[in-house]
Amino acid sequence: MCINKFKLRENVFITSIFVIILEYQLSFVHTFLFDRIIKIVFIAILIIFFKNIRDNKKNIYIQRVTKIYLAIFFVMIVSTVANLSVLSVSFLIRYSLLLLIVFILLYKVHPYYFSDRIIKFVILIGVAFSLSSIVLWILVFLGFEPHYFNISSERFTRIDKFSYLWGDLHYAFSGGGIGGFTRVCSFFETPNRYGNFLIFPIFVSYGYFVLKRRFIYLIACVLCSVVMFLTLSLTIFLVVMAAILLSIFFTMVCKIKEFKMVPNLAGFGGLILALILMICIFEFYQIQYEKGDSPVFRGGEYKTLFRAFSQQKEAFIPKIERPFGEGLAYMKNGKLYTSQYGFVRWVVLLGYPGLICFIIFITYMFQVHVFPALIHRPLRIEYYVALAFFAQTISGIEEGSWLSTNYLFTTAILVLLKKYEFKERKRFHCVRRLERVKMKMRPPY
Repeated sequence: MCINKFKLRENVFITSIFVIILEYQLSFVHTFLFDRIIKIVFIAILIIFFKNIRDNKKNIYIQRVTKIYLAIFFVMIVSTVANLSVLSVSFLIRYSLLLLIVFILLYKVHPYYFSDRIIKFVILIGVAFSLSSIVLWILVFLGFEPHYFNISSERFTRIDKFSYLWGDLHYAFSGGGIGGFTRVCSFFETPNRYGNFLIFPIFVSYGYFVLKRRFIYLIACVLCSVVMFLTLSLTIFLVVMAAILLSIFFTMVCKIKEFKMVPNLAGFGGLILALILMICIFEFYQIQYEKGDSPVFRGGEYKTLFRAFSQQKEAFIPKIERPFGEGLAYMKNGKLYTSQYGFVRWVVLLGYPGLICFIIFITYMFQVHVFPALIHRPLRIEYYVALAFFAQTISGIEEGSWLSTNYLFTTAILVLLKKYEFKERKRFHCVRRLERVKMKMRPPY
């Protein structure tokens, strides 16, 4: 039996990288010790066994994204030094390992030769989680109570009843969900994080169906979409709708020659339309929540980012006397600082430099990667990865983290898929260089 060493090597790489990505997302391991052992072992495997793989140092897009992430990391170091404590250093190490994931992906996965199995593996994980979630949601809805045990988790302090069939049972029964409804969360910390993870499988599996016409991908998309609805996460539902609206907008724009020549103008126009839609729905939800007439709108308060800014400007603006923020381990009212809005969280923690870095990052990614991918014809899988990136970015602005592992994975894949434009740019520079050489060799008149 002949073993394909390249495929074996690739499978080890894919398995190792996703063990790390999921370890940051899932609640299987409850103690810090075992959690650190798992992460360090698999990071060591990726560094030691894949050190000879050709790197991507000459890829200009990888270089640019690397510089932005290094700038963010430098700001974290400065903020940690300015707010020095044992806990802040611990968080700095945590975010260093997170950034290491995106660097491993960018420099160990060659954009011209890597197999798309690294993308399809996310779909496989999403389908596996979705199937188990649908079955168990039906059982719980019919009255079945999964076996659970009381835990004292060091990693997830909020979890107290945990089931290896369901995950956090806080969301499984009446009272734990919205208005008494059962919310699926699988083994993720919250239903929102579960929904955020499913964004990538939903869009990319649909993309493979459109491009390859294989119904297995359509089934995968439907399964993940159903579970996304069962999380009952309003933010995830809205960002998916906003991404679909953006896709429709770009489909219409591609028929207009003038707009096709300026994808950034068309893109920001579509982005504004998508955000207006989200704001209107959030405002409607907020009005219904305040009335409290329907149980559907009693799940919680959903202020828009703009509405919160108009009411609490001081929470959004870094203090002048603390230009580098409050530090990664900032405590508020005796608890580790969190915010309903991921954007606000990073502004408070890293101050003005952090705000500038994230604005540069988002602007660059949309201008160079998202909008060109959406306007390019014929369609490529990059189109659907760009939609997933858009949805996860908006989700991060509302309530997530721009350094979550699934978002870092989406970012890296979007950068790696931009190989057509890189080839064209490389060819353009080669032609220009040849022309200059010919000019120098030409004899004087």
